[in-house]
Amino acid sequence: KSPMVYSKIAKCWLAFWAGFTPDGKYGFHETPICNGQREGEDAIGQPVSAGCLRLKMSDAEKFYQWIEAGVSVDILDKIR
Repeated sequence: KSPMVYSKIAKCWLAFWAGFTPDGKYGFHETPICNGQREGEDAIGQPVSAGCLRLKMSDAEKFYQWIEAGVSVDILDKIR
């Protein structure tokens, strides 16, 4: 977990980062800040990232505060 990380893949800043892969490559985060601009709020829930799960700005900090480091995460391909 980190309040802000820089993604070398996306070349953007990611607020309220909570990684969910052992290598820290993928995680939950707020919509990215690229070139000083917030991007993707209108694309939440669509497959537009490189593998991360973007959260709405209104939800990201709450989720970040709630989730504990080390918790197991299961990613499903569809809601059942």
